[in-house]
Amino acid sequence: ALPQSGSIQYPRVTGGTTIVAFSEGEASTESTPTTGLITLTAKGYTGLVELTEQFFKFASMGVADAFVRNALTLDTALKIDADIINGTGGNYIQGIVRTSGISARTAGTTGTDGNTLNQKDIEFLIAQMRDANVPIDSGAFIATTSLLWTSLKYREDTAGNFATNAGYMTYGGGRVVDQLGGVPVFGTSQIPTNRAKGSATNLTLALVGIGSELMIGRAGGVEMKMTDSHGSNFASGIFTLRSTTWVDAKMRHPSAFGTIDSLLNS
Repeated sequence: ALPQSGSIQYPRVTGGTTIVAFSEGEASTESTPTTGLITLTAKGYTGLVELTEQFFKFASMGVADAFVRNALTLDTALKIDADIINGTGGNYIQGIVRTSGISARTAGTTGTDGNTLNQKDIEFLIAQMRDANVPIDSGAFIATTSLLWTSLKYREDTAGNFATNAGYMTYGGGRVVDQLGGVPVFGTSQIPTNRAKGSATNLTLALVGIGSELMIGRAGGVEMKMTDSHGSNFASGIFTLRSTTWVDAKMRHPSAFGTIDSLLNS
């Protein structure tokens, strides 16, 4: 939870201590770990819709208000999720893929107007992150567009066999989740599809991350306010509904997230 000031800081270690072996009576070697701060500062997200008095009175037997509020809440959540991944910073959340220090790998099959994702590209990225001491076994996930993951999962080799060794898993008897190399895979519309390379501007990326390494600060939930006195709305029988929420997100360690960028979405 964000405090009343709207901003909070957490310390973090950015560079470790030097550990050396020593003999009896020998002095230890002094070293100082480097440190930094994670600052979460409230970013305001808002939505504004206008609705007629007739809509409120007659639509769906009086549930129009709840319908619109639920739609505003959902759209707010989707926008925040998308910005956590690819937000531009400033008034918006600074997205994961726009933050320096994240892990990165180039797909093995490159092209002038976009690269082709293969299974080994994701597994090499995960191996690269493991070698950098990223705790992959502490809740890692893979996220791509649903189209890219489906295309990868059912791509055939020259012998007609599936080129990707995808499997399935369940959480506590819950829904079936795709996995690759033991890491769950999620298809989502929140992954950007406007990455550019060459003449292509509709490329995408694959994201690997540790969910517990993402800090999210919020000041309450989504607030709703309504008025009929906005401009000339009262005379026209129009209500204005405004949603507002305050949130920010930062990574504890950027290296706990990695991308394979400039990918064809197929």
